[in-house]
Amino acid sequence: MTFTPEQWVSVIQTEYPTVVLDPNPAQPRKQGVEEPLLRSVFQQLEQTFHSLSQHAPPEIAAYTEMALHVASLLFSLGAAPAGWKKWLALSSFGYFLQHDLHSTYLYAVLADEWAFLAMAPKQPSKSKQTDIQCFEKLLGVRAEVDHQLPAPDMRALYEEYEGYGYNDYCVLLTEAVPAQDYEQVETCLIRIYEAWAHIDWDHSTPELYPEFEPVPCALAALAYQAGYRPRHLPDQVWRFYEPGLAGGASQNFYQKYFGS
Repeated sequence: MTFTPEQWVSVIQTEYPTVVLDPNPAQPRKQGVEEPLLRSVFQQLEQTFHSLSQHAPPEIAAYTEMALHVASLLFSLGAAPAGWKKWLALSSFGYFLQHDLHSTYLYAVLADEWAFLAMAPKQPSKSKQTDIQCFEKLLGVRAEVDHQLPAPDMRALYEEYEGYGYNDYCVLLTEAVPAQDYEQVETCLIRIYEAWAHIDWDHSTPELYPEFEPVPCALAALAYQAGYRPRHLPDQVWRFYEPGLAGGASQNFYQKYFGS
């Protein structure tokens, strides 16, 4: 990797003044958008930016969080993918500078920064969460996950009497994606979504970020990158996974900003 904290901060300082945050979005992705709250959040973000601009050396962690917040706002307010993916990429680069490889991977995947990911060190996290381990396995930085499924010849009985849960479907996804079993991929994505369905994920909370669930969305992004395309995915499920299923050609922001 060939960029410094100063170079990365310079990019943010150049890009942030060009960001357009509309307190009256025409087609927001979240419900219940409130203009007074949005204006308050925008003002706090502006104050944060100007405060950070006065610090030397740069506060990498604070700039990273700011970049992620900008990405989240652009996504929830209805911006085109290229806009919020740029800021997800910038947040990924910030996490890389902090040696947080898990967050580096997570937001680089959602930003379609595949060339950057190819150059990044390959190291699994110490997380015991099954969904995180499954994300790392699909990404190719972890060999196995701790959560084990029954042997294939016992799975029908297990599903009938025990029932698969969230962790089971995450593991099943790590089998279905490389096998290109896209019907099973879609089933897994629907079942994984059902574990989040009771949470009010579709309501606007602009003061919090990101306004999407990064790990499930990153699992969907890796399935999409491997060739999966939604077939019969219900609309609300697609909207839940939109950060991972938005697709499109990689913008290769790493090369754009730091390439020779």
